[in-house]
Amino acid sequence: MNTTFGFSRHRGLFLLLFFSPVLLFSQHFDYTPAEKIDVFLVTVGPGDALYSWWGHSAIVVEDTETGRQRLFDYGLFTFSEDDFVKNFIFGRLWFSVGDSHPRLSLGMWVSEDRDIRFRRMNLSGEMKKKMIALLEKDSEPGNNTYLYDHYFDNCATRERDIIDTVLDGQLKEAHQEPSSSTLRKISRKYMKGHFPMEFLLMFLLGPGSDIPITTWDEMFLPEELEYYISRFSYTDGYGQTVKLAEDMTYYTRATVERPVPQKAPNRTLLMLLIGCGSAAILYFLYRKSSKGNKPGRILFTSIAGVFTFGFGVMGSLLLFMMFFTDHTITYGNENLLLANPLLLAAFIILFRAFRRNSLRMIFSGIFTFLSLSVVVLMVYKLSTSFDQDNWEFIALFLPLYLALGPVPLLSSSINTVSVSRNRETVKF
Repeated sequence: MNTTFGFSRHRGLFLLLFFSPVLLFSQHFDYTPAEKIDVFLVTVGPGDALYSWWGHSAIVVEDTETGRQRLFDYGLFTFSEDDFVKNFIFGRLWFSVGDSHPRLSLGMWVSEDRDIRFRRMNLSGEMKKKMIALLEKDSEPGNNTYLYDHYFDNCATRERDIIDTVLDGQLKEAHQEPSSSTLRKISRKYMKGHFPMEFLLMFLLGPGSDIPITTWDEMFLPEELEYYISRFSYTDGYGQTVKLAEDMTYYTRATVERPVPQKAPNRTLLMLLIGCGSAAILYFLYRKSSKGNKPGRILFTSIAGVFTFGFGVMGSLLLFMMFFTDHTITYGNENLLLANPLLLAAFIILFRAFRRNSLRMIFSGIFTFLSLSVVVLMVYKLSTSFDQDNWEFIALFLPLYLALGPVPLLSSSINTVSVSRNRETVKF
């Protein structure tokens, strides 16, 4: 563990505070003169738990004369709070701002085996006073809760905004250039190694995650905030250029590396291969089932059952989130045309589809309708300037729908015509 950052200089007092009662940790201190105060941006790397995949951010304030420290954390929540599950489902999750001694949070992050990095911010005395006043105001009871939004209002964006306020808007003004990425792509980078959850999140994210953004918007993630803060210089009251943050110092390093790729992966080709391969298998088993092959029917209903039920539930979840929750990032999602509750209807019909020809026709009809929906969506996407980044899902679903809908219907029609002609030939 590396403890060479600023507030470790008073190690005796640090150890005393480390073992002091918790009641002492949130006390208010006299921060005058401000020149004796150090302010640190704390960046916590990704962890293993889902809520920690995107990292965390906090601000530490230290009195270099007395050694007293306070950590301000804008990302506090508890699973045990009233209506937590309900609020989470409906997109109304309330977060709080905490003010405590750093050892509480640092100990927790160390136990989670995460990188913890400090950067001291070069601010004037007046700027430090202003920042401390803003931090203390936000942490006061009655003012310390806010409606969390993963992209637009979280621990990193709150700290970004405070830093920008202290710098009289210079940080935001300097980061209005267009980003080379999107909210979707940036989110995806941090989900490496978690493909099932990546698949689900990418499916649920709507067009709002694909709109053009600026580098200012990228700072919704703690490590992106740290990146831009570390490279930024501002103009002080004397017209001098000042580098905002000093070089990074590790408090501790994780024993397990969790590297974040520079670019988000493109899954379109992979999904196309999976879709075509699965479609070929399903159509082969469908033909076997149609001819009365019992093992083929069992395999077909098993695979198709998992497919229709699983994606039917995903589509129903998306429908619910779009129309009945405050998860605005899902609104207007084109993927509802790809996977929706119609798949659950197909799931119900599936197990009797090979006992009654009419049900089999309805089953194939559902997938024919879905195939047409996907084709219409593709035409729409190709004819408009804005494009929701969901080609990977089109590549996955279209081959499957074609194999279960239009192709069987066309094959059945050809067989019917062929049988009819054979009968006419025999009569002749």
